[in-house]
This record gives sequence, structure tokens and C-alpha cells, in this order.
Amino acid sequence: MREIKFRGKVAEDVYDHYASQEPKFKKGTFVYGSLLVEREECGCITKVFIVDQHKGYRVEVDPETVGEDTGLKDKNDKEIYENDEVSSTISDFRGNSIHHKGVVVSKEGSWQIQQSEHRNYELWFTCKLASEIKITGN
Repeated sequence: MREIKFRGKVAEDVYDHYASQEPKFKKGTFVYGSLLVEREECGCITKVFIVDQHKGYRVEVDPETVGEDTGLKDKNDKEIYENDEVSSTISDFRGNSIHHKGVVVSKEGSWQIQQSEHRNYELWFTCKLASEIKITGN
């Protein structure tokens, strides 16, 4: 069974008031851990946090940057997350190279590479067949 984890970009610099003047977490950098969402009584989201109980932090993150770990890795052994931009090359049965480039999305219960509004490819299948798949942005 895979570990379910998330990442998100820090919303504002976070300082450790007992340590140095440098922020412990800098705005715009990714933090990794569990997802915690605070809501009002109406159900509206007020704040989103990434929590790492082992390292002892809870950091507010920008909700637009939150993504779940897919459990798959690219050719450089980097974990692939939801909303990552990826590219891959697959050879078809004739030996022709097919290039896929898109954004990792969760759709219909699976991780997919979305190339356009109506064109998706299974991420798992692509990872298994691709001569190389790499993260090109996030």
C-alpha cells in the first residue's frame, strides 16, 4: 500500500522565533506531508495546511498549489505529483516515437496526463512503456 501524501507551496514566510532571522519555510517553496483543510460552518474553505507530524510542523499553503503524490517516479527518480507538467516518449508497435506532454490530473479514478481538454493518457501506463518520462514543471 502506498503512502498518501501531499505537497503545496508555502503561502507566507514562516519564522522560528527562537532561532535565526531566516524563515524556516520560505514563501513559494514546497512543503510535503498530510493535508489539513479548515472550513467555516458553511463548508467554505478558510485555510489549507500541509502537516508533517514526524518533523513537527503545520504550514499554511496556497490552495491552488496543492497536489497529491501519484506514487510514481520520473526517469530521475523524482516523485510525480498532481499538477506536475511532464513529457514522455513512447515507441508504438511500428517503432515510431510518440511524444506526450501535459499536466498530471486525477480523472475517473486514475492519474492521467492531460494534453488538452479532450485528450488524456494514463500516467501509470505511460510510465511503464515510456523510454523516458520526466517532470518539466510544476
